[in-house]
Amino acid sequence: MIGPEKGRPYWNPYVAGAALGIAVVISFAAGHYFGASRVFATLARWLRDRDVKLDFWMSWEVLGLLAGGAIGSLLARRFGMGGGFGGRRRVIAAVLGGALVMLGSRFAAGCTSGLAVTGGIRMSVGAYVFMGAMFLGGFAAAAVARRLWS
Repeated sequence: MIGPEKGRPYWNPYVAGAALGIAVVISFAAGHYFGASRVFATLARWLRDRDVKLDFWMSWEVLGLLAGGAIGSLLARRFGMGGGFGGRRRVIAAVLGGALVMLGSRFAAGCTSGLAVTGGIRMSVGAYVFMGAMFLGGFAAAAVARRLWS
């Protein structure tokens, strides 16, 4: 396990990757693809019109992601704000970052999990091009975030 902060380890990336792979196989076996952006677009339409059903499988997927993230952070004793970048600045950055990711996913007609995970497993060339661009963008964003955290 990796864990530079106060002895609290991160999840092993190989175990997490294997768990994701198992979840994707189960999703495919059930006849569904991974992705989450549609849930938020549907929720926005429901808030506006109230004539949209929210009881589709992706709603359960997103609830499972939230529950799994909470359980994982509680087990690793990492639940909370943490770091030197907390309070109002962290909340504003998280909301702004989430809004930008959602805007990008709507422009692309899909989210990173849908394209990278599902597209990668389906051997889509576009998914692999996207993953390369996503990692390059992630490295650039990490450099900016590191400055905000220090």
